[in-house]
Amino acid sequence: MSDKPKSTNISIRMDLDLKRDAETLFANLGMNLSTAFNVFLRQSLRVQGLPFPVKLDFSSSLDTDSASEKTPQESREEK
Repeated sequence: MSDKPKSTNISIRMDLDLKRDAETLFANLGMNLSTAFNVFLRQSLRVQGLPFPVKLDFSSSLDTDSASEKTPQESREEK
């Protein structure tokens, strides 16, 4: 019997631009999309839910482009 951990493949459909942007982000963090997804799943299991708040927010635009263009410093300064 092998001591190698079991693994499986999954298939996820997503917008091509979203995938490219995520790959760039995670590459800058030193990981690939698969590793980032595993981090997300492990954190979800640790907290027994989504690892971030999920809520309806009618005060903000559904367009995320303008928010993603801000630097972390600009976002902190608005608070």
